[in-house]
Amino acid sequence: MKKIFALVILLFIQSNLFAQHDFGVSTSNWCGLNGLFLNPANIADCPYKFAMDLGSANLGFDNNIGTFNLSGGGSFNYSGANALNTIIAYDLHMPLSFMVSIGDKHSIAFSARLRAMIEFKNFNANLYDASSNSSYALSGNPFVAAQNFNTTTHVWEEMGISYATVLYDNIKSELKAGVTLKYLGGAVYFSLKGNNINATFYNGSDSFSATNTDVEYASNIIAASNAVGSTGSNVFGDLFGANMGSGFGADFGIVYMYRGENYDYRWDHLGSNNKYKYKLSASVTDIGAITYPAGTNSKVSVSGSGTVTGSGLSANANNYTSFKNYVLTRGFTVDTSSGATSVYLPTALILSGDFRIIKSFLINTTFLANMANVQNFGNSYFSQLTITPRVDRPNFCIGLPITYSMLANDVKVGIGLRIKNLYVGSDDCLGLAGMSAHGLNIYMGGYIAFAKRGRKLI
Repeated sequence: MKKIFALVILLFIQSNLFAQHDFGVSTSNWCGLNGLFLNPANIADCPYKFAMDLGSANLGFDNNIGTFNLSGGGSFNYSGANALNTIIAYDLHMPLSFMVSIGDKHSIAFSARLRAMIEFKNFNANLYDASSNSSYALSGNPFVAAQNFNTTTHVWEEMGISYATVLYDNIKSELKAGVTLKYLGGAVYFSLKGNNINATFYNGSDSFSATNTDVEYASNIIAASNAVGSTGSNVFGDLFGANMGSGFGADFGIVYMYRGENYDYRWDHLGSNNKYKYKLSASVTDIGAITYPAGTNSKVSVSGSGTVTGSGLSANANNYTSFKNYVLTRGFTVDTSSGATSVYLPTALILSGDFRIIKSFLINTTFLANMANVQNFGNSYFSQLTITPRVDRPNFCIGLPITYSMLANDVKVGIGLRIKNLYVGSDDCLGLAGMSAHGLNIYMGGYIAFAKRGRKLI
């Protein structure tokens, strides 16, 4: 068990990238392909005849167990949270992704991304410490009922083809819809999920009894014979070999725009906005899963009741046989299997409203709701609400995203800046400002674009 967590931490150190949604610039009307990933309908009737990504990158992390302070030498202050929630993600937009407008109503796009997510969700802190630290000891005899927990690391690539069109258009309003169909290539995953563990920890020792245990571990890079004992030293040697999975995914979305009586131009390359009073958007993103085939995929299931110690787990975690014999003598049942496993994408519902206050000053409100089942092998987002006031013009945009995150139940503040087709920003930068924060996020990127000229509606 200890080595499983060591493998997760190893990949965290080597990846250490976190992708949010670039809210400081992605809600801009001149955001290139960035808006495609919030809602594929955004590329219909957009201001560009052609846009091509030069690439983008994101850095960061988020957690609920404590805060850090860069001005204090990077000190970390543990908050005492009982349930461990962390998320680290990587989202690299590959160069040469592009979109093309076909006439006034239709747009197509091709996109390529490399993505990774590492997360702990609803993982009991005492259970984590006892399983990963042989010297762990508690005072008193606390009882822990750990249910519906999941830790999953997944690295995959995706190639998407998008189509968006204007369904209805008159002088006052417009309705458009879009879809992205994606081919998914899975590189590596490992996941530990549990329906239930009832654990009682014993005073002054590292032992605990566990009842009603129902835990399952699966991976495509660790064979069943050493599923518990691998240190993960050859993780990247296994990433792109014969163990790869494949699958399909999709994003769907609609956008409604209300202009009113006096908004008689859509786009003007000289500097005016698409003159809507408000815009409403709804999308479901990351529908789908990647299937890792039998023969390259292993599962370990632990069930039953028994008593174990942290030192015992550590001493017998070097290989599967030792671990199996140890837990069998402690009262548990251990089964292994090799078969195809589906690892699900972090499906999310994204609802957004964009409101023009005056001229180029707008306020965007976006709610992201998790739709993924935490009890599946796979990743999921933590729901959040983001309000982003911004100044938005063709050659300049500055936004101030303010987010309430349900991961740590805290407020995050960021800033995004776009000058022509280059952008940089953060959805969570309080840590950079010397304040205590649960997370940190930085992103940057660029694109090439050719704008449409303005045209009358009638």
